[in-house]
Amino acid sequence: MGFTIYRLATILTLALTLALAKAAYSQDMDEDDEFEDVGAVLHSNLLRSRSGIKRFLAATTSAETKSGAVCYAKSKKVENVCDGILTKNGTTLLLCCRNRCRSILDDANNCGKCNRRCAFGRRCCTGRCINVMRNKNNCGVCGRRCKKGRPCYHGICGYA
Repeated sequence: MGFTIYRLATILTLALTLALAKAAYSQDMDEDDEFEDVGAVLHSNLLRSRSGIKRFLAATTSAETKSGAVCYAKSKKVENVCDGILTKNGTTLLLCCRNRCRSILDDANNCGKCNRRCAFGRRCCTGRCINVMRNKNNCGVCGRRCKKGRPCYHGICGYA
């Protein structure tokens, strides 16, 4: 009788723990919906510009704004300091994620849009989560291409 009650209490505790963990995880993932996608930010900034993409790139490149700077995603009175800003010679695009400027082209926690996390073994390359262990165009790191006929295994070109 005592053993049965012990087993029942253990099962109930485990079920409750799993339910709480699942609820916390799903709540964290649902926050993605409130943020804009990369294309939407670029498109909206491009529409504001009158003379096309050259003016867009010149206007949005800023040496002052850096990744990690404070921004306000929900404020309508204050224009965000980092939405659509290109930094590091145009290789990084900043977006306001949870009141901080984040690079969405190479940040594994904000890949392509705010709070999109890359899984284990994947890296954020140009806003997409890529398996760098097997991708011949991004072998080991983003941008490392394997020579023709040499496959990418375990992040090394031509690993035998």
